[in-house]
This record gives sequence, C-alpha cells and structure tokens, in this order.
Amino acid sequence: MACMDIDVPLKWSTIYQRLFDELAPSGFWEGLLSSEDFGSIDSRIDALAIHVYPGTRERSYQKLRMRAREFFIANYTHHACYHACRIYEEAGYLDYGLRRCDIDAQNELAAKFFGHSKQLTDAIMKLRQEGYASHNHNHVGLFFARSGAIVIGEGYIRGGSEYLRRLANALGDDSRRLLMVKGRPALIRCELPLADLGDSGIDYAAMLPITYKLMIRDEIRPPIFSAIEGAFMHSADIPSNQITIEYLDAVMPN
Repeated sequence: MACMDIDVPLKWSTIYQRLFDELAPSGFWEGLLSSEDFGSIDSRIDALAIHVYPGTRERSYQKLRMRAREFFIANYTHHACYHACRIYEEAGYLDYGLRRCDIDAQNELAAKFFGHSKQLTDAIMKLRQEGYASHNHNHVGLFFARSGAIVIGEGYIRGGSEYLRRLANALGDDSRRLLMVKGRPALIRCELPLADLGDSGIDYAAMLPITYKLMIRDEIRPPIFSAIEGAFMHSADIPSNQITIEYLDAVMPN
C-alpha cells in the first residue's frame, strides 16, 4: 500500500520530481514562484498548464489535471485525509473507527453536556425545522491535508461539531465555554483507498503535489496561506484499522 500524505513532502517529493521534470524545467518552476505576474496560486497553476499544454486556460488545465491523475493513480493506492474534532471517548474510535455523524447521538451528547431543559429541546427543534439537523447527518467531514484540518478546521478542534456549537450558541455563553473544555482537541488521520475519494476527489488529490510545489511559504505569511484547504463529506464509516488519533493538547490547550 502506498499512501499519499501531502503535508509530508519528504515521502513523496522524490517520486513526484519525475513528474515535475516532465512538465517543465526547474527554471520555469522557480520563475513562477519569483515573478510578481503570478500573484496567486491559481495564476501560477494556470501559467504552468498553458506552458505545458498550450491552448485555452480551461483546456490546458484539464490536460494538466488528467496527467496529474494518471501519475497519482500509477503511484498511490491510498490518500491520507484528516478529521478535525474533539474526542470525548477514545474507546469508541478504537473499537468502531470513525463513524458518520448521527444527529440522535449528537442530541444525546448535548443533553449530557448541557442538561435536559426546555431551552435545549427548543433549540433542537429549531435546527430540525431549519433543515440543519440533516446537514451533516450520515457523513464524516474530512480535509485532504493535515494543514487544512488544523487551520481551516480549527473551530471543530476547539469547540466540537458544527451541530453541537449551534446548540451551544442557542443556549448561551456558559454552554459555549463548556464545549471548549469538554473532551480533547484532536485530528484523526484516515487512510482512504483512492476509490473512496470518488472521481472529483481523486482529481483534487492528484493536483495537490503541484499545488504544494507552487505555494509560496515564508515567515511573513500567516499559516492559512500555506494550508491545503480542500475538504469533502465522506458517506461511509472508516474502520479502526484505517485511522490514527493525534491529540493536539500541546498546541491547542483548553
């Protein structure tokens, strides 16, 4: 099994150097990163695509994406995705893996944390009437990269699920503060077979090494500029033998 983890470049950079050399000489890559004409990551990727496959922006990008997909599938069987969360009971993850969101279980957890009250019942009913209760039901939210899970998913790490946070917001400041101290901040690394990503997910993941190479990283830019933002909703439970828990108490204390 070969698993791509985009935020661990030492494990994939040697393999992908073959693709980078095929697409353009090193001087061209360096020029994209140093030129003020290509101020965004999208503009740099577009410039690369048009250089390699001359034509319209859309057609050139499509050809680049197809080549990246071919290379990705030829070299990898799995992709490491990350779930940002707070863990309240580790045993459940070790026994059953990462399970899909269950709104009934979330309501039970809310009652355990906040206590049974008419205010909580009303808040639950309001979310149900708004359709929000089914927003993430039967899905697992995953980021394509650890950096995205930490930076973009910080709210989940500090305050738990969206659903619990919406209930806490309805109940007031004490409930919001309570969520910040319940459980432990964590990331769950999930090694997914490529087939589980779906076609669009494979296309996105296949472009990540090119995206990573063309990102500008320096001490001045905040971390968000070097985080891989992509995320998706996965519609199946992920077995315990495919997950690893990483606690973040040291970097995100309660």
